[in-house]
Amino acid sequence: MAFELEIYYLNNEHSSIVNDYIDDVYQLVHEATFFTEDYKNFEDLIQNVVSYHNGLGEYVADGSVDRREWYTSLPNNLYWVSKGFFSNLPQYQDKDIVEHEQKLLYLTIDVLDRLNECMEKLPLTQGEMNINLN
Repeated sequence: MAFELEIYYLNNEHSSIVNDYIDDVYQLVHEATFFTEDYKNFEDLIQNVVSYHNGLGEYVADGSVDRREWYTSLPNNLYWVSKGFFSNLPQYQDKDIVEHEQKLLYLTIDVLDRLNECMEKLPLTQGEMNINLN
C-alpha cells in the first residue's frame, strides 16, 4: 500500500483480501494518472472510504448495521470512488481510461466473490464478531 491506513477488519483473511484489492486499485490509478498531484488526490479519497468503512464497523459492533454489509463496504465504496476519479481525469492523461475502468470492474467483482466465499467458509455469528484494527 502506498501509505499506511488504519482499517477495521473482521479477521486475517478479510485483511488480506481487502489489502490486495486496495493495492491493485492503487496500481490502476497510478497507471491512469499523468500528474503526481492527481495520484496524491486519490489518497484523500481512499482515506474517506476507509473512514466510512471504519465508521460502519463501529455501528456493526453495536448491532445497528448488518455485518455482511460492512464486510464488503470498503471494496464497494472504493469501486465507486475510483470510477468517479477516472471520469474526472482529463482525456489527454490516458486514452485507454475505459480499459482501466474495465480492469477496476473485474477486480471488484473478483474481490467481492472472494469475500463472499470467505463468508461461506467462515459464517459470521455474533460470538465471532470481533472487529480488529489493523
